[in-house]
Amino acid sequence: MILLFHDQELEPVLRELRRRREPHAVVDWMGLSADGDATLEVGSEGVRGFLEHGGRRVELAEVSCVYYSEPHLVRMAQRLDARQPLSERLAVSRWSYALHQLRAAMPQASWVPAIPAACGFGAQSKLSELAMARLFGLRVPETICTTDPEAARAFFRAHQGRIVFRDWASPVVPMEDGSVQYFPVALVDPDFAGAERVTAAPTVFQRFVEKRYDVRVVLVGHRVFAVKIDSQRSPSSAVDWRVYDLANVPFTAYRLPPRIEEALVALADRLELRLATIDLVRGVDGEHYFLEMNRPGGWAAFDVLAGLGISTAIADLLVSAGRAEVPMRRRVLARGIAARVSSKGRS
Repeated sequence: MILLFHDQELEPVLRELRRRREPHAVVDWMGLSADGDATLEVGSEGVRGFLEHGGRRVELAEVSCVYYSEPHLVRMAQRLDARQPLSERLAVSRWSYALHQLRAAMPQASWVPAIPAACGFGAQSKLSELAMARLFGLRVPETICTTDPEAARAFFRAHQGRIVFRDWASPVVPMEDGSVQYFPVALVDPDFAGAERVTAAPTVFQRFVEKRYDVRVVLVGHRVFAVKIDSQRSPSSAVDWRVYDLANVPFTAYRLPPRIEEALVALADRLELRLATIDLVRGVDGEHYFLEMNRPGGWAAFDVLAGLGISTAIADLLVSAGRAEVPMRRRVLARGIAARVSSKGRS
Protein backbone atom coordinates (compact mmCIF):
# COMPACT_ATOMS: atom_id res chain seq x y z
CA MET A 1 0.00 0.00 0.00
CA ILE A 2 1.10 3.56 -0.75
CA LEU A 3 0.55 6.08 2.05
CA LEU A 4 0.28 9.72 0.98
CA PHE A 5 0.21 12.79 3.20
CA HIS A 6 -2.43 15.20 1.95
CA ASP A 7 -0.98 17.82 -0.36
CA GLN A 8 -2.84 20.30 -2.56
CA GLU A 9 -0.73 19.19 -5.55
CA LEU A 10 -1.46 15.47 -5.18
CA GLU A 11 -4.81 15.17 -6.97
CA PRO A 12 -3.41 14.28 -10.44
CA VAL A 13 -1.20 11.62 -8.84
CA LEU A 14 -4.17 10.21 -6.94
CA ARG A 15 -6.19 10.05 -10.16
CA GLU A 16 -3.38 8.07 -11.77
CA LEU A 17 -3.13 5.67 -8.81
CA ARG A 18 -6.90 5.14 -8.92
CA ARG A 19 -6.76 4.49 -12.68
CA ARG A 20 -4.10 1.83 -12.08
CA ARG A 21 -6.05 0.41 -9.12
CA GLU A 22 -2.98 0.71 -6.93
CA PRO A 23 -3.85 0.35 -3.21
CA HIS A 24 -3.28 3.66 -1.46
CA ALA A 25 -4.45 5.77 1.45
CA VAL A 26 -4.36 9.54 1.94
CA VAL A 27 -3.73 11.00 5.39
CA ASP A 28 -4.94 14.47 6.24
CA TRP A 29 -2.73 15.01 9.25
CA MET A 30 -4.68 18.00 10.52
CA GLY A 31 -7.90 15.96 10.36
CA LEU A 32 -6.19 12.99 11.99
CA SER A 33 -4.90 15.17 14.82
CA ALA A 34 -8.39 16.65 15.33
CA ASP A 35 -10.50 13.47 15.51
CA GLY A 36 -8.43 10.46 14.45
CA ASP A 37 -6.30 7.86 16.16
CA ALA A 38 -2.63 6.96 15.92
CA THR A 39 -0.71 4.20 17.68
CA LEU A 40 2.99 3.30 17.52
CA GLU A 41 4.20 0.44 19.70
CA VAL A 42 7.60 -1.12 20.28
CA GLY A 43 7.48 -4.45 22.07
CA SER A 44 9.02 -7.89 22.33
CA GLU A 45 7.46 -8.90 19.01
CA GLY A 46 8.77 -5.88 17.15
CA VAL A 47 7.27 -2.59 16.04
CA ARG A 48 3.69 -2.03 14.95
CA GLY A 49 1.40 0.89 14.40
CA PHE A 50 -1.71 2.17 12.73
CA LEU A 51 -3.46 5.38 11.71
CA GLU A 52 -7.25 5.62 11.72
CA HIS A 53 -9.41 8.48 10.48
CA GLY A 54 -12.75 8.87 8.72
CA GLY A 55 -13.62 5.21 9.11
CA ARG A 56 -10.41 3.93 7.51
CA ARG A 57 -7.59 2.21 9.33
CA VAL A 58 -4.09 1.94 7.85
CA GLU A 59 -1.80 -0.74 9.25
CA LEU A 60 1.68 0.72 8.90
CA ALA A 61 3.23 -2.73 8.41
CA GLU A 62 1.37 -2.92 5.09
CA VAL A 63 2.80 0.35 3.72
CA SER A 64 5.42 -0.06 0.99
CA CYS A 65 5.95 3.62 0.08
CA VAL A 66 5.20 6.98 1.70
CA TYR A 67 4.69 10.27 -0.12
CA TYR A 68 5.62 12.82 2.53
CA SER A 69 4.72 16.49 2.31
CA GLU A 70 5.43 18.38 5.50
CA PRO A 71 2.04 19.05 7.12
CA HIS A 72 1.06 22.51 8.30
CA LEU A 73 0.97 20.94 11.76
CA VAL A 74 4.77 20.63 11.80
CA ARG A 75 5.21 24.28 10.90
CA MET A 76 2.74 25.15 13.63
CA ALA A 77 4.93 23.23 16.08
CA GLN A 78 7.95 25.25 14.96
CA ARG A 79 6.10 28.51 15.65
CA LEU A 80 4.31 27.81 18.92
CA ASP A 81 3.37 30.99 20.75
CA ALA A 82 3.58 31.15 24.54
CA ARG A 83 0.22 32.98 24.52
CA GLN A 84 -1.53 29.84 23.25
CA PRO A 85 -3.14 27.62 25.91
CA LEU A 86 -0.69 25.06 27.26
CA SER A 87 -2.94 22.17 26.25
CA GLU A 88 -2.95 23.34 22.61
CA ARG A 89 0.81 23.76 22.56
CA LEU A 90 1.35 20.30 24.03
CA ALA A 91 -1.07 18.70 21.56
CA VAL A 92 0.58 20.27 18.52
CA SER A 93 4.07 19.33 19.75
CA ARG A 94 3.09 15.74 20.50
CA TRP A 95 1.36 15.18 17.16
CA SER A 96 4.35 16.69 15.37
CA TYR A 97 6.68 14.40 17.30
CA ALA A 98 4.55 11.33 16.50
CA LEU A 99 4.65 12.22 12.81
CA HIS A 100 8.42 12.07 12.78
CA GLN A 101 8.35 8.67 14.54
CA LEU A 102 6.24 6.95 11.89
CA ARG A 103 9.36 5.67 10.17
CA ALA A 104 10.03 3.38 13.15
CA ALA A 105 6.81 1.47 12.42
CA MET A 106 7.53 1.27 8.68
CA PRO A 107 11.14 0.06 8.30
CA GLN A 108 10.06 -1.70 5.10
CA ALA A 109 8.80 1.48 3.38
CA SER A 110 10.55 3.89 1.05
CA TRP A 111 9.89 7.62 1.43
CA VAL A 112 9.33 10.18 -1.32
CA PRO A 113 10.92 12.74 -1.46
CA ALA A 114 12.74 11.51 1.69
CA ILE A 115 12.23 10.78 5.37
CA PRO A 116 10.68 13.71 7.35
CA ALA A 117 13.98 14.70 8.95
CA ALA A 118 15.57 15.15 5.50
CA CYS A 119 12.88 16.99 3.57
CA GLY A 120 11.02 19.34 5.92
CA PHE A 121 11.44 23.10 5.76
CA GLY A 122 13.87 23.03 8.67
CA ALA A 123 16.06 20.41 6.98
CA GLN A 124 17.08 22.56 4.05
CA SER A 125 20.43 24.34 4.18
CA LYS A 126 20.60 26.46 1.05
CA LEU A 127 24.10 27.80 1.60
CA SER A 128 25.38 24.25 2.08
CA GLU A 129 23.57 23.16 -1.09
CA LEU A 130 25.18 25.98 -3.06
CA ALA A 131 28.59 24.81 -1.88
CA MET A 132 27.73 21.21 -2.70
CA ALA A 133 26.37 22.16 -6.14
CA ARG A 134 29.79 23.64 -6.99
CA LEU A 135 31.43 20.32 -6.12
CA PHE A 136 29.16 18.62 -8.65
CA GLY A 137 30.28 21.03 -11.37
CA LEU A 138 27.30 23.40 -11.33
CA ARG A 139 27.74 27.15 -11.58
CA VAL A 140 26.34 29.17 -8.66
CA PRO A 141 26.02 32.94 -8.14
CA GLU A 142 28.39 34.48 -5.61
CA THR A 143 26.60 34.64 -2.24
CA ILE A 144 27.32 36.15 1.17
CA CYS A 145 25.65 35.72 4.57
CA THR A 146 26.86 38.40 6.98
CA THR A 147 26.21 40.66 9.95
CA ASP A 148 29.05 43.00 8.92
CA PRO A 149 27.85 46.15 7.07
CA GLU A 150 31.30 46.70 5.56
CA ALA A 151 31.39 43.15 4.18
CA ALA A 152 27.90 43.70 2.73
CA ARG A 153 28.96 46.99 1.12
CA ALA A 154 32.12 45.41 -0.30
CA PHE A 155 30.00 42.65 -1.84
CA PHE A 156 27.65 45.31 -3.23
CA ARG A 157 30.55 47.20 -4.84
CA ALA A 158 32.18 44.04 -6.20
CA HIS A 159 29.03 43.34 -8.21
CA GLN A 160 28.34 46.92 -9.33
CA GLY A 161 25.30 47.17 -7.08
CA ARG A 162 23.49 44.31 -8.84
CA ILE A 163 22.77 42.09 -5.83
CA VAL A 164 19.56 40.64 -4.42
CA PHE A 165 18.32 40.10 -0.89
CA ARG A 166 17.26 36.49 -0.21
CA ASP A 167 15.44 35.62 3.02
CA TRP A 168 16.14 31.91 3.29
CA ALA A 169 15.47 31.65 7.03
CA SER A 170 11.87 32.91 7.02
CA PRO A 171 10.54 33.48 3.49
CA VAL A 172 6.96 33.31 4.84
CA VAL A 173 6.16 34.82 8.23
CA PRO A 174 2.75 34.39 9.98
CA MET A 175 1.19 37.68 11.11
CA GLU A 176 -1.03 38.34 14.13
CA ASP A 177 -4.14 38.75 11.96
CA GLY A 178 -3.69 35.25 10.54
CA SER A 179 -2.24 36.39 7.22
CA VAL A 180 1.31 35.65 6.09
CA GLN A 181 4.03 38.04 4.97
CA TYR A 182 5.98 36.80 1.95
CA PHE A 183 9.47 38.11 1.20
CA PRO A 184 10.21 37.82 -2.52
CA VAL A 185 13.70 38.01 -3.99
CA ALA A 186 14.41 41.72 -4.45
CA LEU A 187 17.20 43.85 -5.87
CA VAL A 188 18.99 45.95 -3.28
CA ASP A 189 18.39 49.73 -3.55
CA PRO A 190 21.02 51.54 -5.66
CA ASP A 191 22.36 53.43 -2.62
CA PHE A 192 22.23 50.34 -0.33
CA ALA A 193 21.01 52.54 2.51
CA GLY A 194 19.91 49.52 4.54
CA ALA A 195 23.37 48.00 4.85
CA GLU A 196 23.61 48.88 8.54
CA ARG A 197 20.57 46.75 9.33
CA VAL A 198 22.50 43.52 8.74
CA THR A 199 23.98 43.91 12.24
CA ALA A 200 20.65 42.68 13.66
CA ALA A 201 20.92 39.17 12.18
CA PRO A 202 22.85 37.25 9.50
CA THR A 203 21.53 38.43 6.14
CA VAL A 204 21.94 36.76 2.74
CA PHE A 205 22.82 38.66 -0.44
CA GLN A 206 23.50 37.12 -3.82
CA ARG A 207 24.86 38.39 -7.11
CA PHE A 208 21.94 39.00 -9.45
CA VAL A 209 22.45 36.91 -12.57
CA GLU A 210 21.43 38.94 -15.61
CA LYS A 211 18.95 36.56 -17.17
CA ARG A 212 17.81 35.28 -20.48
CA TYR A 213 15.15 33.27 -18.65
CA ASP A 214 14.48 31.10 -15.60
CA VAL A 215 14.24 27.30 -15.54
CA ARG A 216 12.26 25.18 -13.06
CA VAL A 217 13.45 21.57 -12.97
CA VAL A 218 11.48 18.69 -11.45
CA LEU A 219 13.45 15.55 -10.59
CA VAL A 220 11.37 12.39 -10.21
CA GLY A 221 13.80 9.68 -9.24
CA HIS A 222 16.39 9.96 -12.04
CA ARG A 223 13.93 11.42 -14.55
CA VAL A 224 14.43 15.09 -15.36
CA PHE A 225 11.61 17.44 -16.37
CA ALA A 226 12.45 21.07 -17.12
CA VAL A 227 10.31 24.13 -17.82
CA LYS A 228 11.57 27.33 -19.44
CA ILE A 229 10.06 30.43 -17.81
CA ASP A 230 10.37 33.51 -20.05
CA SER A 231 10.46 35.77 -17.01
CA GLN A 232 12.14 38.67 -18.84
CA ARG A 233 9.04 39.29 -20.95
CA SER A 234 7.36 40.98 -17.99
CA PRO A 235 8.86 43.68 -15.72
CA SER A 236 6.96 42.26 -12.76
CA SER A 237 8.64 38.84 -13.08
CA ALA A 238 12.10 39.98 -14.22
CA VAL A 239 13.69 39.47 -10.77
CA ASP A 240 11.36 36.87 -9.20
CA TRP A 241 9.22 34.83 -11.61
CA ARG A 242 6.99 33.61 -8.76
CA VAL A 243 4.64 36.55 -9.25
CA TYR A 244 3.13 34.29 -11.98
CA ASP A 245 2.35 36.83 -14.69
CA LEU A 246 0.73 34.10 -16.80
CA ALA A 247 -0.72 36.55 -19.31
CA ASN A 248 2.75 37.65 -20.42
CA VAL A 249 5.19 34.95 -19.31
CA PRO A 250 5.15 31.67 -21.29
CA PHE A 251 6.00 28.37 -19.56
CA THR A 252 7.30 25.79 -22.06
CA ALA A 253 9.02 22.40 -21.99
CA TYR A 254 12.81 22.72 -21.99
CA ARG A 255 15.79 20.42 -22.47
CA LEU A 256 18.83 20.92 -20.29
CA PRO A 257 22.34 20.04 -21.45
CA PRO A 258 23.11 16.41 -20.43
CA ARG A 259 25.96 17.45 -18.10
CA ILE A 260 23.58 19.72 -16.14
CA GLU A 261 20.98 16.95 -15.87
CA GLU A 262 23.63 14.51 -14.65
CA ALA A 263 24.94 16.96 -12.04
CA LEU A 264 21.42 17.67 -10.69
CA VAL A 265 20.62 13.97 -10.41
CA ALA A 266 23.95 13.36 -8.62
CA LEU A 267 23.24 16.22 -6.21
CA ALA A 268 19.75 14.89 -5.42
CA ASP A 269 21.22 11.43 -4.85
CA ARG A 270 23.81 12.91 -2.47
CA LEU A 271 20.98 14.59 -0.54
CA GLU A 272 18.95 11.33 -0.64
CA LEU A 273 16.01 13.01 -2.37
CA ARG A 274 13.77 10.97 -4.67
CA LEU A 275 11.67 14.00 -5.66
CA ALA A 276 12.84 17.61 -5.84
CA THR A 277 12.33 20.87 -7.69
CA ILE A 278 15.31 22.99 -8.66
CA ASP A 279 15.52 26.63 -9.69
CA LEU A 280 18.07 27.55 -12.34
CA VAL A 281 18.79 30.73 -14.26
CA ARG A 282 20.06 30.87 -17.84
CA GLY A 283 22.31 33.91 -17.85
CA VAL A 284 22.93 36.30 -20.71
CA ASP A 285 26.39 34.72 -20.79
CA GLY A 286 24.74 31.45 -21.84
CA GLU A 287 25.53 29.59 -18.60
CA HIS A 288 23.03 27.81 -16.36
CA TYR A 289 23.26 28.88 -12.69
CA PHE A 290 21.99 26.76 -9.80
CA LEU A 291 19.95 28.69 -7.21
CA GLU A 292 18.29 26.11 -4.94
CA MET A 293 16.84 22.62 -4.59
CA ASN A 294 13.41 22.31 -2.90
CA ARG A 295 11.96 19.30 -1.07
CA PRO A 296 9.77 18.73 -3.00
CA GLY A 297 8.61 22.27 -3.93
CA GLY A 298 5.83 23.10 -6.37
CA TRP A 299 5.52 20.97 -9.49
CA ALA A 300 1.82 20.57 -10.36
CA ALA A 301 1.38 23.97 -12.02
CA PHE A 302 4.33 23.30 -14.33
CA ASP A 303 2.86 19.94 -15.28
CA VAL A 304 -0.30 21.74 -16.43
CA LEU A 305 1.43 24.71 -18.07
CA ALA A 306 4.01 22.70 -20.00
CA GLY A 307 2.29 19.32 -20.33
CA LEU A 308 5.24 17.24 -19.12
CA GLY A 309 3.56 14.22 -17.54
CA ILE A 310 5.13 14.79 -14.12
CA SER A 311 2.17 13.40 -12.15
CA THR A 312 2.35 10.13 -14.09
CA ALA A 313 6.09 9.92 -13.41
CA ILE A 314 5.49 10.46 -9.68
CA ALA A 315 2.91 7.68 -9.68
CA ASP A 316 5.47 5.44 -11.43
CA LEU A 317 8.03 6.34 -8.76
CA LEU A 318 5.71 5.61 -5.83
CA VAL A 319 4.77 2.22 -7.22
CA SER A 320 8.28 1.17 -8.26
CA ALA A 321 10.02 2.53 -5.13
CA GLY A 322 7.67 0.58 -2.89
CA ARG A 323 8.14 -2.66 -4.81
CA ALA A 324 11.92 -2.30 -4.97
CA GLU A 325 12.41 -1.23 -1.37
CA VAL A 326 10.69 -4.12 0.41
CA PRO A 327 12.92 -6.92 -0.95
CA MET A 328 16.01 -4.74 -0.50
CA ARG A 329 15.17 -3.99 3.15
CA ARG A 330 14.43 -7.68 3.76
CA ARG A 331 17.86 -8.62 2.40
CA VAL A 332 19.54 -6.04 4.66
CA LEU A 333 17.61 -7.27 7.71
CA ALA A 334 18.40 -10.90 6.83
CA ARG A 335 22.13 -10.12 6.57
CA GLY A 336 22.02 -8.33 9.93
CA ILE A 337 20.24 -11.22 11.64
CA ALA A 338 22.63 -13.74 10.07
CA ALA A 339 25.61 -11.71 11.29
CA ARG A 340 24.26 -11.63 14.85
CA VAL A 341 23.55 -15.37 14.84
CA SER A 342 27.03 -16.10 13.50
CA SER A 343 28.57 -13.86 16.15
CA LYS A 344 26.69 -15.66 18.94
CA GLY A 345 27.79 -19.01 17.57
CA ARG A 346 31.44 -18.01 17.77
CA SER A 347 31.19 -16.61 21.30
